[in-house]
Amino acid sequence: MERPSEEEDCLGPIPTFLDLDEESDLVEVSEATTELLTERCTLGLRNDACLKARRRYPLPKVPATRTPQLDGFLKSEVSMATRNADKELARLQSLVLDSLVTITHLLEAEQRGGSPTWEEAKKAVVAATELVSNASAKMTHLRREKVTTDLNKALLPVAKEATNFQSAPPSLFGTKFAKKAKNHSTRSRQ
Repeated sequence: MERPSEEEDCLGPIPTFLDLDEESDLVEVSEATTELLTERCTLGLRNDACLKARRRYPLPKVPATRTPQLDGFLKSEVSMATRNADKELARLQSLVLDSLVTITHLLEAEQRGGSPTWEEAKKAVVAATELVSNASAKMTHLRREKVTTDLNKALLPVAKEATNFQSAPPSLFGTKFAKKAKNHSTRSRQ
């Protein structure tokens, strides 16, 4: 398989959902799907639920679906902070790659000459949705942690108050965070 050119590479400046600025670009989904996505993308999965979703489908024997590890030589050459950051990112990458297992299950069913039943396909899609959404929730939590460590110490109580992550989107700490932070800053200066 040939590597995509620089222009075709998905790591380049391709528009994402962050670039959408009009509600008309968004599609309506059922209430059940909205609830599933809201719960999983904001709260994530408990560890046992995540394991259960992953165990339903065997891992493919394809090295590219495994998270690359920092080799021993590089571990000795980089700082502890870099190793810790790499460990966090590798864990998140593993969560994203886990969702490939369910999708692979669907592809393999076709390769074996059969088609998955509607119920099998639905279970695989729900499991993939749960795993991808779980990775997103973990990434959001990590982003909040990183931003919180760099916040003005006077704003930390306000950031810690913003724990209802289900109502946070589209803002990282919730739509009311900026107003609360400004009020808190004004009060603390007086």
